[in-house]
Amino acid sequence: MVRDLIKDVMLDIPYYLSSHKEKILEAVVAEANRLWEVFCRCNAYFKDGGGRVHIIGHSLGSVIAMDVLSGQPTYVSKNDEVEKLHFTFDTTNLFCVGSPAGFFLMYISFVGLC
Repeated sequence: MVRDLIKDVMLDIPYYLSSHKEKILEAVVAEANRLWEVFCRCNAYFKDGGGRVHIIGHSLGSVIAMDVLSGQPTYVSKNDEVEKLHFTFDTTNLFCVGSPAGFFLMYISFVGLC
């Protein structure tokens, strides 16, 4: 059981923190922005009426969401050009479920000291 936990959870950390991190973030942001555009095309009142976006991140997804949102501007203007690592929408809340974020922060600070 411990071996499976380490294999399933712990191996995500070095993979995410490797050279693949930028590609992972770009793919997540691109897909979220694409889904936002599709949803708003079908529900125009949502975008114009001030609908809110809430993100739920589980496990590594919560760390990825925190990474994206930590570099995100506070408000996204509809007329501004958005960078490739920014959502094209404002996010109201981030809910982290089963998040290893604390472990990531500890790992990064440990690696940074070595």
